[in-house]
Amino acid sequence: MTDYSGVKVRVFGSPQKFKTYDQNDEQQIITSIRDQVLPEIGIDYHSVSVKVKRKADRSPDYLVAYMLRKDSYTADTVKIEISDGYGVQNIVRNYDDSVEEEDEEDTTYGDTSEYGVDFVAATPVPEIPTAKQAVDFLHSLATSLGLNSRKLLGSAASVTNYRNYLKSGVKGFVNIGHGNSNSIILYNGTLHANWFNSLAGTPLTPAVVYFNSCQVFNSPLQPAVMKSGARTFMGGIVNLGIGPSEAVCKCFWEKSFKLLRGMRSNLTQCEKDKYPRQGDHGLSGDKGIFWLSKWHNNKKIIRTHAKHGTKSVWALLQGSEWIRIAPQTANGVSNVFMIMNEGLANSHNVDVYIRNSKIEQVTLR
Repeated sequence: MTDYSGVKVRVFGSPQKFKTYDQNDEQQIITSIRDQVLPEIGIDYHSVSVKVKRKADRSPDYLVAYMLRKDSYTADTVKIEISDGYGVQNIVRNYDDSVEEEDEEDTTYGDTSEYGVDFVAATPVPEIPTAKQAVDFLHSLATSLGLNSRKLLGSAASVTNYRNYLKSGVKGFVNIGHGNSNSIILYNGTLHANWFNSLAGTPLTPAVVYFNSCQVFNSPLQPAVMKSGARTFMGGIVNLGIGPSEAVCKCFWEKSFKLLRGMRSNLTQCEKDKYPRQGDHGLSGDKGIFWLSKWHNNKKIIRTHAKHGTKSVWALLQGSEWIRIAPQTANGVSNVFMIMNEGLANSHNVDVYIRNSKIEQVTLR
């Protein structure tokens, strides 16, 4: 018989007015999950996060449990119908929690004093070694490139922090943790498609959002994230393995930060190099170069190319794909193309200003 005593079970996401009741009942809930729910489902789980749904008189009505798998970043959502004393009467698998109320924002976790940063790398499960290692790597990488980066681990990976950082004008946001097609599971609640759909306008602009989580690149979560203004959204189409998926994530950001290549190309290449299957990760939105507008210095020119037609010219730089030369006017295109050709002919490197994945200015070194 499988021993489930080591599976961590905790209550989270409760309204403030019910927290004391949940704390008093927590041991009973833990016992019910370990002794009745886990053996019935029979899957190897890393941990279980539970929401208690209460009646008007504050007595427990039913439970919603997010079962976080041990080998993948999959969150199985189940509804648990209970009797007095939290005895389990029925388990509803694949429960659609979109009918549940949104989690309250809780400002007790993390540093909420400043959200205006360039990049966020976060995981609510730092006890998983590869998750923490990936967040540490991404934060260090972003910082080394001059980005104002924040690292959120454990309790700092809270609903409030995620919501505020995502709406802060952040350029890149990474979550490594469990999820499904409805939501990602955070330390103290869920970040649900309902929340993204509730936002007015496009407050996530210009964020490139990467949820290293299972099944998040599906409806309703994927269209909800894009609707709220994400420039680009990436995540698992199917279940993503713990370990290999972080390798893809780290590879993607390193290439996107350092190379003048489109994000789609980077994700495809990283999945090919680091993951056992291709096509498990999805990308929607802007597929071009991560840097929206930036000078890239001391680049070697590999080739140039022109087509018959106005402003139809391209350049290939070291570490890049073909990039279109596209200043505002035809004369500008000719001027930039001429300098690029001079640099190629005489083996001079160039500084290039790239905006929206196109070369607009060049300086010959």
